[in-house]
Amino acid sequence: MAVAEMEPFIKLPEFPFIICKTCHYAYIGKHIEQHMKQYHRSIRVAERNEITKAIQSDPDVIQTPAELATWPTPPPTTDPIPFIHPPQSDKLGCGEEGCLYVVGSERAMQNHYRSDHGWTNPRGRGGSVQKRAMETQQVPWRSGVQCQRFFSNGPGSRWFEVGFGAP
Repeated sequence: MAVAEMEPFIKLPEFPFIICKTCHYAYIGKHIEQHMKQYHRSIRVAERNEITKAIQSDPDVIQTPAELATWPTPPPTTDPIPFIHPPQSDKLGCGEEGCLYVVGSERAMQNHYRSDHGWTNPRGRGGSVQKRAMETQQVPWRSGVQCQRFFSNGPGSRWFEVGFGAP
């Protein structure tokens, strides 16, 4: 059985993991059996076992969380990836050249800039809340970044930018 053709899973050749076309997330070999037991009980046990065996013996599929943790983030010029959840456009992207960090909250981005880029907030602390609400602040990060993620949790669940530079 070819790993690329097993319903409800698909293996895209450019990525080293399996994508569930029903759940719209990716899975590593070690997690396939549990995923099928939990979410695809309608698949016969013998077929689930066959799928699990094929995926776990495929050298092109990442098998462990440790391997996944070393897998590099796709470049921002990557086209939106089919079969996973569609791109979201409400995230923040680091504006520093070569940094691929993408996150959902301003506080997390501020923490990233402080720890990774030595940034200090020019606004400082304190002052009038009303006055600050009327000020526009220039920030070094980008907003409205189009991004996706492969995994719902664990080491590969980071957001990554897609479609950068696309019309």
